Amino acid sequence: MAVKIEVVYDGSKRILDAEEQLTLWHALVDAGVGESFYCGGKGLCGKCAVVLRAGKTEPNEKERQIFSDEQLAAGFRLACQTMAHAGMLVELRRNSMIRGFVDGLDVAIPLAPAVEQTQVVVEDQDGLRDRVCGLREQLGPAVDENWDLPGLASIPKGQKAIVTHTDDIVLHVEPKAAGHEYRLLGAAVDVGTTTLAFYLRDLKTGQLLAAVSSENPQRRYGADVISRVAYTQSHSDGVDALQQTLVKAINQGVGQLVDQTAIHPLQISHMVLAGNTIMLHTLLGISAASIAHSPFTPTFTSGQRRTAQQLGFTIHPNALVETLPSLSGYVGADITADLLAVKAAGADEETYLLMDIGTNGEVVLHHDGRFWACATAAGPAFEGASISCGLPGVDGAIAKVWRHRDGALQYEVLGDVAPQGLCGSGLIDAVAQLRRDGIVEATGAFADEKQDGMGTIDGRPAYQLVPDSDLWLTQKDVRELQLAKGAMAAGVQLLLKEAGVQEDQVDKVFLAGGFGQYLDAASAAGIGLIPASWVDKVVKVGNGSGLGAQIYMLNRHCHEYTAYLPEHIQYVELSTRPDFQQFFMEAMML
Repeated sequence: MAVKIEVVYDGSKRILDAEEQLTLWHALVDAGVGESFYCGGKGLCGKCAVVLRAGKTEPNEKERQIFSDEQLAAGFRLACQTMAHAGMLVELRRNSMIRGFVDGLDVAIPLAPAVEQTQVVVEDQDGLRDRVCGLREQLGPAVDENWDLPGLASIPKGQKAIVTHTDDIVLHVEPKAAGHEYRLLGAAVDVGTTTLAFYLRDLKTGQLLAAVSSENPQRRYGADVISRVAYTQSHSDGVDALQQTLVKAINQGVGQLVDQTAIHPLQISHMVLAGNTIMLHTLLGISAASIAHSPFTPTFTSGQRRTAQQLGFTIHPNALVETLPSLSGYVGADITADLLAVKAAGADEETYLLMDIGTNGEVVLHHDGRFWACATAAGPAFEGASISCGLPGVDGAIAKVWRHRDGALQYEVLGDVAPQGLCGSGLIDAVAQLRRDGIVEATGAFADEKQDGMGTIDGRPAYQLVPDSDLWLTQKDVRELQLAKGAMAAGVQLLLKEAGVQEDQVDKVFLAGGFGQYLDAASAAGIGLIPASWVDKVVKVGNGSGLGAQIYMLNRHCHEYTAYLPEHIQYVELSTRPDFQQFFMEAMML
């Protein structure tokens, strides 16, 4: 039975319909309000905390583990564990917007766009077939399908026309008007699990006109892709809900590009998107359920083509929308884009390692023209989701930690605000520093509970990161980091073994993504994420996925490389390797 609940959110009140047999989490997600629910409603992360101002429920065991007695008495509950009922007044806590990262390596991109404009003359012929033949003679024999016939039919005989096309598709035809500027623009999008990054390029000059980022609003369905797939399996309209949420967010991002440059969205005739395999299935409205379970087989891995109109994008309706090809179910088109960026940086003759670190960590090893790749379920620690004071990359998150010469811990905090928690890079810095200080042992245990800064949380040892605050690093936090970094480091070592490559043969280590940009290489080595000998070999790619999508859009010759990659990468499935567990146990040490 449906009931009414009252929700206080962003300073206003809303009345929501909720089903009594479902949780508050379901009601908030269905209504499109609330914050990122990191674990997808499993009661594990504690990030969907709400305060019940009326209609309090009896807390369950999971809520008792997360909240103190004082908080429980004040009405703190987990939305994913609290059943909706009439008379509830629910207060939601607002978090800052997650910071996206748009910058990438500074590389030269030879200009040879896949979408071009050509001026033609619509000759004096009687039928559309003749007109197509006449234009084909002017454009070249390769253009022979998917003509914009209504546009072509609307142009008077003998009129000059502007044809926007690829080498095999005519996207749209419009009459040439005197004095009118026919701009040709393209938008590249990094469809990240956590954030979206948008880039606007002039396809005639290659100039970058604008770049913006935003949070991926799909996070309300779960911080990781598996949680989102689970949502689609428990909701009959789940696939459509995730797709429409993403399409709306992409339209809003493109709208920001348009606002910054004062161009018209109809001037955008090409859009290229890169993202992991599940995100691209979501974008196209295709269920990704088959990727979430063994044998982890996606519906597609090849690059996909659609029109903007088919997907509901608010650019030119006939604009070509393309996704880069993925390499496997868990090594997606974002890694293909990363490899394009690395190739543009001139590393294709070297032995290198590419690491894209996040909730799912991907590793690619290149040696003697061959590739090996794996994906590791690193878990949510790098995103701050499973850490007691963890935050994603929002204002107030501690992104860097170091020990000052006076002995005090120093911090770099995102935004001009007081520290409120640790994001992934700050967590690695903190543990690496405490390891150097001898406060944390190689096993991950706290060495001496009597050292300065040590205390207890729930009767267990913990280290106070910020004096006179409730920001503590607990033993569980260190264990969560060990699990995450252990999975990544084990994947690296297994690829080296598979390829017969020694650590000292690696010329460069490329770190991709916003997390990699903030990650301190010395701290990464300090916890054993990478060998110490690699610290000076680290190259930060930045948003390699966004850069690769731009390269794909601006230079059609690189399309041969993206077609080549899936056929020449050996994907190593770690879950089937009997030696992975041994590598993993060894990599757990700090």
